[in-house]
Amino acid sequence: MPVSNPGKLFERVQKLTSVLSEHRKDLRMHRNVDEFFYMQKIEELKQLEESIEDAYKRLKALKGKFNSEYKLLYCSWKKDARWVNKFVNSQFEIKKSA
Repeated sequence: MPVSNPGKLFERVQKLTSVLSEHRKDLRMHRNVDEFFYMQKIEELKQLEESIEDAYKRLKALKGKFNSEYKLLYCSWKKDARWVNKFVNSQFEIKKSA
């Protein structure tokens, strides 16, 4: 099941835990539904969501660095490849005329 809107589920789970909290003394409810499970899972998912956001920021920074290094490499290669090509061609012309 793909995650489309985690905030919506968090909100619904928080409403459920609120109802469970209001009926704290009703043992039948607490035997069937574990309020603490939901509270723990929401915290775990919020921490994972923060980790994903941090990872995304790091990935974006790495992508920027990769792009700038790629551009630097490409520009250097292009300039040097042209120079080498001219040099080789001039050497060929010298040998040809000799």
